[in-house]
Amino acid sequence: QYPEGSVYCLTVRGDSLDKIARPGSTLVCLDLAESGRGFTDGDLVIVERAKAQNGLLEMTAKRVRAVRGGFELYPESTNAKWRPVTYPHASDDTGETIRVIAKVEFILNKP
Repeated sequence: QYPEGSVYCLTVRGDSLDKIARPGSTLVCLDLAESGRGFTDGDLVIVERAKAQNGLLEMTAKRVRAVRGGFELYPESTNAKWRPVTYPHASDDTGETIRVIAKVEFILNKP
């Protein structure tokens, strides 16, 4: 039901999703640009964070919560080091940008 090339899988590493997916679990994702779909309040999304200065590019999954003027992206983790992120995120003097690139459709938990 989705356009070819718009669905892909990611493997969970670390504890940023430990409330809902253990390390080794698979996230079945729908690329928002390829599919022409969007995300809504309550969705689990894939977030890409880039820092232009040092070429850092990382992806993480966060839960979307609607707030005035945009969304907040919350970790599904028991680890307090993972913090909510405001989206849209204004790039600051560090050159960091954050964008939502996909929506998680299914979680295949590792046995």
